[in-house]
Amino acid sequence: MKEIKISFSGTLKIEEFHENGEIDLNAIVKHINTTILIPAIEQSLQSKADTFSTSKIGASIISDQIISENTVTLERFGGEAYFRYFENLAFNGKLIRSPNGLFQNSDLGKTFCGLFFHKNPETPENDLFYPGIKGSRYAKILRVISENEIEVDFDFNQSSGPAYVFFDNSLAWKRAVRHIQSKQNSDDTLLLGMDKTFVIPDYESIEITNDTFVIGERCNLLIGREDYFRWSEKKTIKQGDCLMVVGSAKTKVGLRVNICPPFRRVPDANPIMTPIFRGQQNPQPYKIILMDCNTNSLKEGHPSENICGWGFGFHYDNETVIVGKNIVHSGGSFMDFKSPYGRNITAVFENVRTDFEPEEKFGNTSFKVSGFVLGNQFHITSDQTAFQIFTNEFGIGSNLSTILHIGRFTYQIDGPSSVINGKTIQLRLNPSRGKYLVRSKNSIYSKNQELHAGDVLFHQGIRYTVIAKDRSPSMEWASFLNGNDMYKAHALIATLDKVLPIEEGWLEFEIEPVERDLPEQPAFLIYKSNRHYPTTLQTQFGDQQILSSDLIGHLSYNHRQIRLWAKDFIHKGYYRQTAAGKGEEFYCLIGCSGFGNEFNPSVPVRNDAPMPEEASELIALLKKKTMDFKTDSPKKPGLLPG
Repeated sequence: MKEIKISFSGTLKIEEFHENGEIDLNAIVKHINTTILIPAIEQSLQSKADTFSTSKIGASIISDQIISENTVTLERFGGEAYFRYFENLAFNGKLIRSPNGLFQNSDLGKTFCGLFFHKNPETPENDLFYPGIKGSRYAKILRVISENEIEVDFDFNQSSGPAYVFFDNSLAWKRAVRHIQSKQNSDDTLLLGMDKTFVIPDYESIEITNDTFVIGERCNLLIGREDYFRWSEKKTIKQGDCLMVVGSAKTKVGLRVNICPPFRRVPDANPIMTPIFRGQQNPQPYKIILMDCNTNSLKEGHPSENICGWGFGFHYDNETVIVGKNIVHSGGSFMDFKSPYGRNITAVFENVRTDFEPEEKFGNTSFKVSGFVLGNQFHITSDQTAFQIFTNEFGIGSNLSTILHIGRFTYQIDGPSSVINGKTIQLRLNPSRGKYLVRSKNSIYSKNQELHAGDVLFHQGIRYTVIAKDRSPSMEWASFLNGNDMYKAHALIATLDKVLPIEEGWLEFEIEPVERDLPEQPAFLIYKSNRHYPTTLQTQFGDQQILSSDLIGHLSYNHRQIRLWAKDFIHKGYYRQTAAGKGEEFYCLIGCSGFGNEFNPSVPVRNDAPMPEEASELIALLKKKTMDFKTDSPKKPGLLPG
């Protein structure tokens, strides 16, 4: 292998060391790449190098292919393609053992991610871990003791499990993509190389203002935090709502790389389905293409996988062109295309396989747990956590509700204020003597106390029995009788067995005492959306009307008025459609399946039209961008041919 000599004048002050005294080359590169090292390397490469050398101490400085004009690499910005996956590791606090002797010196200083089995605390401190579950945690590798053992800086409480070791490219990715957006240079392509994996646990949504291309041959970008806890009020980790924001400028964006989500997103009632792109309303014209992308490429067949993402995101019409070719996608929200401006949006897909069935694999509106009720609190004893029923609209004055179902009973859960920690939920108080609001001749309303079928009340010596209970619509009750709790959006309606003396107003009732503590048993935590849950003495545990809710998401949600051309597209998931658009309506499906549910164009669906010319041009452009690096080697298993 050829070596490159780098010389410069001045003093290089080195302050970055590992604990064992070795120089942390990657930290040095991050500090000086734009001023000393990288310019010297690039100048040397231009004059006398056909390939790039790597550092003698194991850190890759520059990509292993020639950098062409208008092209940069992640290595230039301090990045490194480093990802190693392990099964069946033994954990003993900070010491991790591999029975197969797989650790190596280059692991030193890298990040270690133990997957799925660390028992997390029940109370969240911030967004660093998902409370109350057996989850994934991160650590730094302090020592490589031997090929069988390493020491990390986090005390794991699990005994065994899988893990991966990686270099954190979060900063390099941000710098590289922002560099391409700069008006001070002509670079438009981020070249990843061949057969590489770059891990980017933290990321921001970056606005795309210049033509931007990210190209790799059989390369992976593993993006996002494992088991990320997004419900924390204290944010310490950057997890953008997309990778790239488009539409503020007239641009072309092309990605030819496997964009992979974390190994697992905790399945909950509002699962994370982060898209690659996010369009802006009333956008400038733009064109995007995603090609040769398998979101499952790193994780197929893993027993704990919950692959979810990355989709195309929301886009709006202004001669917008979106192309997808040779794609494998798991999870929901593959495409959300709207045409409110009457300026057309064209979507073209070829050789695409999607999978969002069954939805329960990715998230669920109901979670079966074990637990008990004691003193108006529900205590979870199983591995699930109360945070799995959180949603973006959890109890905040909307017409949506979340409940506990245990035995024949249902309990309203009043938003985040009622979740004490991951294992404890505060319930509404048992009914007591007091005034109750009458709104009809045989029903009373309560917002602070939980009435149940079978409860007995007395008014002026007359005995009344609750025969059914349900939630009220929240529109009328969102702020009425709330006290100091903004999350109490629903009153509970108790239907009585007798007619009351008034049809509207207040009546005072005595309540017959009843024991409401319940022993440990199966229960359901349920996000009910806007559905009701009528509960009677005859209600059985697991009643389907109690468990029913809306879908957790969709695979596609488009305006009818779009231009859609697709060939060999397996659409495995729910298709939502509305007629609120104003753009041109055109549909051609060739050899496609799964376009059902609400899919209902008002024009004939053709099967004989050629691919739109603007899509063919985008595909040709991306192929031209990668022509110098394309090989005839076989594709990695799991990738689609094309």
